[in-house]
Amino acid sequence: MAVADRGSGGSQMLDLSQISQTRPRGQDEDVPDIFYEPESEMTPEEMKEADPLGEQPLLDQAMKELAETIWPTPISALKEVVILVAVIAGTAALIIGWDNLLRDFYTNVGLIPGPEDLKTGAENMVLPDGWTDGMSEDDFMKFQDEVGKAATAVKDAAFPDL
Repeated sequence: MAVADRGSGGSQMLDLSQISQTRPRGQDEDVPDIFYEPESEMTPEEMKEADPLGEQPLLDQAMKELAETIWPTPISALKEVVILVAVIAGTAALIIGWDNLLRDFYTNVGLIPGPEDLKTGAENMVLPDGWTDGMSEDDFMKFQDEVGKAATAVKDAAFPDL
């Protein structure tokens, strides 16, 4: 049921008779119309007439809103979940496929190194003289262990297949 059809049973027309070129009551000439706040000029009785639900306690407002809510059926909710999962899976497949395509292309062209190039890169590294100055014997041994573990991890995990 459309929103316009909920009221009196028929379609409602928009009342444009209230739109005019005159300024609202008490509106300052220097203030743009966008900043006009009609509720600042309304009396409490006019506010109650304009928004009777807004004058009620929050719990009553929430109960009225929940009572008028149209909840989806379990089948329609399940359909939306299935569509959502399919869109997420399709998007993930598209991104992973595009990543693999670009990685293979750039590796074959030689713009990025391949997995075998990464494994052999640290073997020929030349460090400057005195790079271990200030390290104790224990620090140096710990450093060697960390480098060995990191090299093994890189060797095992370089460019995993997704």
